[in-house]
Amino acid sequence: MTTTDSLTAPKRYFSNLDGLRFVLAMVVFFAHSRLGVTLISVIPFDFVKRLVSVFSNGGLGVSFFFTLSGYLITYLIIEEKETSGAFHIRNFYIRRALRIWPLYYATLLFTFFIYPIIKVKLGYPNENPYHFLYQLLFLGNFDSIQVHQFDLVGLAPMMIGINWSIGIEEQFYIFWPVLFLLFRGRRFWIAITLVIVSSFFLRTFVLQGPALYYHTFSRMSDLAVGGLLGYLSYYNKTFVTRMEQMPRWVVCVIYASGFLLLMYGTHTVDSTVVSLFFGFVIVDQNFAKRSFYKFGDHKLLSSLGKYSYSLYLLHPIGIQASILIFRFSKLDPLAGFFYGVLYALIALIASMALSMLSYRFIESYFLNLRKKFY
Repeated sequence: MTTTDSLTAPKRYFSNLDGLRFVLAMVVFFAHSRLGVTLISVIPFDFVKRLVSVFSNGGLGVSFFFTLSGYLITYLIIEEKETSGAFHIRNFYIRRALRIWPLYYATLLFTFFIYPIIKVKLGYPNENPYHFLYQLLFLGNFDSIQVHQFDLVGLAPMMIGINWSIGIEEQFYIFWPVLFLLFRGRRFWIAITLVIVSSFFLRTFVLQGPALYYHTFSRMSDLAVGGLLGYLSYYNKTFVTRMEQMPRWVVCVIYASGFLLLMYGTHTVDSTVVSLFFGFVIVDQNFAKRSFYKFGDHKLLSSLGKYSYSLYLLHPIGIQASILIFRFSKLDPLAGFFYGVLYALIALIASMALSMLSYRFIESYFLNLRKKFY
């Protein structure tokens, strides 16, 4: 392939990951809308309760998102370097900014300047322990550490609280390409391994309390595990071939073991082990020919994948809308199973409506602009 050919070579598209993104966004929604808690309250079987708790565990959903981001970003960086002969870091930063910044800053504007006015007008106190400058600079995870250390969580609006994960993602986008350029292509695995080991060391011996969950260095191993698998997916053809030819029974055993770990043992193992399972799911979706399930087989699920980012950022607003509806109707979402499900359903409808509007009127414009920087 000539350099000219490689510049126009199509980028690999992992179609099965679109549906997975949406499922992960819904896992976070189930957690924040308390739908998981509502369902568990009427389920008599412990095993089923634990399974539902996995699919309504927002922390697991975010960790999976991190691993997925690490995988995709690493794969795409390597692919650009190998197909075009160079990695254009400036264009990478612009593409990431056009994807993340518009909606992020729109929600920041709403939550810090418009939402407080609405609350006061409705007669509710405006309490917000978060700092605008931290959120503006994508340092929300460090803001969250302070909020939790000083026990101010009860005053914290959820629609700002979720920004901590976006902050870590953005810090990763800045740091990872620089690391790639420093270690020059095929030696990148050395840097990735060092990041994983360093993150494990800091979690085990240095970081404590809220920092274990929110600190960038603590969560970097989730992203780096995805990055290592992205590296192997591009450079190691033996790895890809083994995934392609993996017997279905082996795939099923790994999935079953992974879910049993999530249901019974996440408190007994380091988060790196959980990230490795998430990474297996990703490479299984991308390469395994004998996988028992592919998200891409469901067209509706795949089509909803494009709303994942907006659903993640905007679902707290949808939940707040449901809270207001219940308050004005003098209903209690905790009064029973029916009210709990109704509360979550109203929140989901509002969240999806906001997500679709966001994609149509905000995100699409900037996504089209990104095409100029490939």
